[in-house]
Amino acid sequence: RTTTLTASGQLRREIAYGLTSLSPAQAGPKRLLEIVRTHWQQENGLHYRRDVTLQEVATRIKHWPAARAWASLNNLVLALLVRAGFVSLPQARHHFDAHPDKGLQLLFQAPARL
Repeated sequence: RTTTLTASGQLRREIAYGLTSLSPAQAGPKRLLEIVRTHWQQENGLHYRRDVTLQEVATRIKHWPAARAWASLNNLVLALLVRAGFVSLPQARHHFDAHPDKGLQLLFQAPARL
């Protein structure tokens, strides 16, 4: 892959290796690129939000059932914020830090009709 370093404008080239269970016929360059991009969309979209915005990594929960419960609660928080129309999750977090009563109201809103 070739990337441009933003600070210097310098090009950086690297080789990335991966394993797949796809056959050579199924694993063409376009398909592999799609798989990698899908992975990073999920990583940047969900995991970044949980890790950075909700500080999930900083919790240091070691007990597996508690960690799964914490992750589920974070997913619920993200879903409620998206449903409430927030685009900036850090901004939403700051808003509800100052108004926890409004955060609780999100739990009891009637779902939108489809």
